[in-house]
Amino acid sequence: MNIGERFKQLRTEKKLSMRELADSLGVSHAQVSKVEAGKITPSVDFLNKAADYFNVSISHFFMEKVKMMDMPRLTVDGTILSDEENESMIQLVREGRA
Repeated sequence: MNIGERFKQLRTEKKLSMRELADSLGVSHAQVSKVEAGKITPSVDFLNKAADYFNVSISHFFMEKVKMMDMPRLTVDGTILSDEENESMIQLVREGRA
């Protein structure tokens, strides 16, 4: 999923039109449209505004999924877990020991 797709997903989850979101972020409707379509790469300022608005970290727009589990990679105290640590944590949760 690319930045535009993640951005669109957040917007549609909140049931906002492009125009409503653009007004809330102080940007043009065209800019929102182009970001979602992948026609432009959003600036850091744009992403910061969007992250604040949606109450997510700016890294949300860049997160990759863990291929083996098709889920976001786990973090502990802001540190991303290795594949082995990630799998161990998932196993602990499955076993009900976490």
